[in-house]
Amino acid sequence: RDLAWRLTQKADIAGIEACFSPGVKNYKFFEDYLAEHYGITSHMCDKSSDPEKFLTPLKSGQQTFVKKWLDTDGGSDSIALQDWIGTYCLGTGDLLLQIDIEGAEYRNLLATPHETLRRFRIIVIELHSLINLTDPAVFDTVFNPVLTRLDQDFICVHAHPNNCCGEITVPGIGVNIPKVHELTFLRRDRFTAPGAGPLIAP
Repeated sequence: RDLAWRLTQKADIAGIEACFSPGVKNYKFFEDYLAEHYGITSHMCDKSSDPEKFLTPLKSGQQTFVKKWLDTDGGSDSIALQDWIGTYCLGTGDLLLQIDIEGAEYRNLLATPHETLRRFRIIVIELHSLINLTDPAVFDTVFNPVLTRLDQDFICVHAHPNNCCGEITVPGIGVNIPKVHELTFLRRDRFTAPGAGPLIAP
């Protein structure tokens, strides 16, 4: 979330209709910044959070909160990304996704329809459990499908290792990678649209 906030300084933000932000953890400085500086509405969800405990109060008319997990199981305590978007943003406008949900990002991205993902101009995501990259079965069924799917419509414009959980050494090649990594993706059409620039300025 700190990375997401910093990226707004040079981001392709103008014209984004709303931000969807699962994984609030009772603080929302990034979403407050979007509202105050860009007039962007933010929709947040997190079963483990409570608005009464937020470090800053919800901004009326600019922020919503649903006490549910972002997930694909159809349970009463969860909401699927496409259903969540359908509740607040039925049109075709560009959106921003800021997602930090402790490993549930993989199944959610894989289950979300392609046309829904393409509505996001920017995706800021924290990838967890990268220690499992060394397991060929997990790589083939989780990591590779997720990154391949994102690569269809997005370009990774920023990568930032998170030093919260240490690193691992990939066997056979001796390369160290963080167990948690933060990535920012920009939709491919933004690199060719008139007047649109890359997410991070040169």
